Amino acid sequence: MRAGVPFFIFFLTPPHFLISYLHQEQLSLIQAPIKRGERRRVTATESRLETMAERVRGLGYRMTPQRLAVLRVLANSREHPSVEEIYDEVKADFPMTSLATIYKTVTLLKEIGEVMELHVGGGRNRYDGRRPEPHPHLICLHCGEILDPDIATVDSLPDELVRETGYQIVGQRLDFFGVCPACQTAQAEADAAEEASA
Repeated sequence: MRAGVPFFIFFLTPPHFLISYLHQEQLSLIQAPIKRGERRRVTATESRLETMAERVRGLGYRMTPQRLAVLRVLANSREHPSVEEIYDEVKADFPMTSLATIYKTVTLLKEIGEVMELHVGGGRNRYDGRRPEPHPHLICLHCGEILDPDIATVDSLPDELVRETGYQIVGQRLDFFGVCPACQTAQAEADAAEEASA
């Protein structure tokens, strides 16, 4: 130990090789090595994650482990998480991550078109990183569940609107609001229990 440097500094400061190792572990989840002659099938989630990471790097931003973790949550999630939900998932692996880091990363992704922001009411926005292109959503008014239905007829709607109205379409959003089957069942059971007790 060097003279004049307190021991606790060595104890509290993580070794650089450990930080580098952790960073490499995060990056290896995107770029897993493939042995010669071996073909590895890339999943849609991995492909989406790589696309997002390349876009962020291409704009000159560093790909920190925390930023990569945010991208991973968004690429993996079918639930359209809020910033707070993303924060909870990232914080499990990176406890020192701040909510501000998550907000900044999500804002960056939104600005570059790699995530779609959904305003679902109640003051909490949700985010779709799996499919950032315009597509319809089904939103439950009771529990807040959001689904991405595959409806082929919606894809031709913008072209049809242009033909009929002459508008130049610059963006679109199509959301359907209703009550999901689980909430319908719960409501029916609650109504039945109320009738039985009356």
